[in-house]
Amino acid sequence: MKLDARVEWWPLYVRALTALFGFSVIFTGAPAGTTIDSPLTLTVLLSLLVVTGLFSIVAPHRVGGFPLARYSGIALELLIVSVIVFETGGKTSFFYFLYVPILLWATAGRGIVAGVTVGWVAAAAFAIAAGAHGGTTTGSLPRAMLLVLGGVLIGIIEERRTEGVASVLRGVDALVRQANTAAEVRDSANAGKSPHEPSVGEH
Repeated sequence: MKLDARVEWWPLYVRALTALFGFSVIFTGAPAGTTIDSPLTLTVLLSLLVVTGLFSIVAPHRVGGFPLARYSGIALELLIVSVIVFETGGKTSFFYFLYVPILLWATAGRGIVAGVTVGWVAAAAFAIAAGAHGGTTTGSLPRAMLLVLGGVLIGIIEERRTEGVASVLRGVDALVRQANTAAEVRDSANAGKSPHEPSVGEH
C-alpha cells in the first residue's frame, strides 16, 4: 500500500475559524432564541470540533482503502454540532449555522452525491436535536429541509468545479503530448540530415 507523505493542514484551519466564530458568539452575547447556560461546555464542544479535523488529515494517508477516518470525523462533527444545537435552544438556536461549514468541507471535491448525502444526514441530525430539546421534530422541518437544499446546491457547485478542473487538466495534458510529439518529429528529422545541412526550425 502506498503511503502519501503530504500533509494538508487546511482542514484544521477552516475548523479553527469556524470555532472562533462560535467563541465570539458565546462571549459577545447570545442572539435571540439562543440560550447559553454553560459557556464552558460550549467552548469545550467547539474545541472538539477543531480536534475532529485531525481525522481529515489522517484520512488522505490511507491510500487504496475506504476513507473511514474522514467519514468518522464528519459523523463526529455532526454529532458535536447537534449537541450544541440541543444545548442552545433546539430549533431556535443560532448555532444551527454550524451545519453549513460541515456541508462545505464534507462535500469539497466530491460532487453532488456527497452533497445530497451529507445534507440529508445533517437535516436528520438537526431535526432529532431540535425535537429532543422539547419541541416537535416536525416543527424543525423547514430548517432541516434548508440543509438538504444547501447540500444539493453545494454538491452541484462542487460537481461543476471538479469537472472544470478536470477539463483544464485534460487540456494541459493534450498540449504537453502535442509538444512532446513535435519535439520527437523535429529530433527525428534533424537526425537524418548531414552535419552541413541546416536543422529543422533553423533559419
